[in-house]
Formats: sequence, C-alpha cells, structure tokens
Amino acid sequence: MSDEKTRKQTSGLAADSTVAQIGCKEPDKQEWDQETEEKGYRSTSKYLYELVQEARAYRQQGYLAHHRSEEKIAELKARIKDLETQLEREQNRESNTTELADIGFLEKILRQTTRHFQKSWERLSKAASWIISYENRLRMNAPTWLPTIGYSTSGARAGGLRWR
Repeated sequence: MSDEKTRKQTSGLAADSTVAQIGCKEPDKQEWDQETEEKGYRSTSKYLYELVQEARAYRQQGYLAHHRSEEKIAELKARIKDLETQLEREQNRESNTTELADIGFLEKILRQTTRHFQKSWERLSKAASWIISYENRLRMNAPTWLPTIGYSTSGARAGGLRWR
C-alpha cells in the first residue's frame, strides 16, 4: 500500500478525495477549531471544505465579489455625478441663465464673430464711401449733363415730364 492510501484510510478520507494544505495564522486556526466544535463538525477540514463551497456559491451569485463591488461603486458614483451635472444644466436652463464652463471657447467664438463684423463693416464702409463719392460726382456733373437729357437746371417745370 502506498502512503497516500494508508493516510486516507487512517484519516477517514474517501477514496476519491485528497489533501489540500493551507497556511494560516495561529489565531485563525484556533478560531476555526472553535467554530468547528460549536457547529458540531467532526473535523476542521470538513468545516473549512463546506465554508469554501459556500463561498463559491455566493461568489457565483455575485456576492462576495469585492473587486466587482468596488467597480460597481465607482460606476455608480460616476453615474451620480453625470446626473447631478445634467440636473444642474436643466436648472440653469429653467432659470434662463447660462453658466460658462469654457471661457476659452467663448473667447474664440467672440473673436470669430468680431472678425466677421469687422469685415462686414469694412465692406459696408467701402460701399457707402463709393455711393457718397458717386453722389458727389453726380452733383458736380449734373449741371453739365442734365440739360443734355432734357432737364432744365433752373428748376422751372413745364407741363408734362420735362423740365425747362
């Protein structure tokens, strides 16, 4: 007989089982031994085996997953922050006030708008100066060419459409 088979027979282990050793602190081992006695188990191994199986079942159901819980907490905190931001925007919209979060963006828009208005003003000024200069040329030349097209510069009006 092998040592393994002998140990199984003397320790009361079933033929299809094996030994798994764990290292722990002495106070933990004493606590497990005490719980084993209180719960009425024959051995600490049996008690720990059932605890491990129970913990596996909890983990499969989503319990005892501390790392998942921390991820979920972080996810929920981010969601709360998003909802608070959304609520704040809605409240600002309802009160007809606008909160400027990005001053740089606002400055860029204002610069572009100002440039647009400056260019438009320059074009309008050029057009206005052209019109004024054209009007001045017409006034200066009107006495010369008005009589040639049938208008009198004296201002006396004859019957009909023509000036005398």
